[in-house]
Amino acid sequence: MNNQVSIQKSNTQLSINIYMNGSRFKSSILFIRLFMIFWFFISVAIASTQLQPHHFNEQIPLILWLLVSTLMIGLNFYFIAWLTNTHEELIFNSDYLVFKKYLPFNQISEYKINLIDFKKLHYQAWENPWRGVNLPSPSKGNIHFRAKYNLKHSFGINLSEDEANSIILNINQWFESHHLHLERA
Repeated sequence: MNNQVSIQKSNTQLSINIYMNGSRFKSSILFIRLFMIFWFFISVAIASTQLQPHHFNEQIPLILWLLVSTLMIGLNFYFIAWLTNTHEELIFNSDYLVFKKYLPFNQISEYKINLIDFKKLHYQAWENPWRGVNLPSPSKGNIHFRAKYNLKHSFGINLSEDEANSIILNINQWFESHHLHLERA
């Protein structure tokens, strides 16, 4: 994976920035592009069979179909841009954790977790049945964060094994330096 991970430390804060580069969405992007090509050729085929010298009223459904096709292609390009431009940030302050996900077009989703309720950080393997991939592998890994009482504030980050190990090491050092205990599952 071609993720870029930057880690900044201070006495009161540990900030981890992860730029995903769209690598986790490669299969989705490929599917969307193939769907766009298929949709375009179907639209052209329908248009070429229906464009005969008829009355204008008979051409209205065809014109609407071509407009919908053009709109679908535009939405697919928008969706691909949305998938490929995500940036995630973890900020550990002295008493809380903030997880931010920056989406394209300046949309931000943010979760704030009190460190007293923050329970587990774990790097775990599982079977991905539809791809037949065991994680962690040389190219994929996961870090999962879980709040103690509120599953709404659970999230995971897909990283390579080296990136995940580096982040776990930095987080553990930060917790130790602030005399906090972090359970590792």
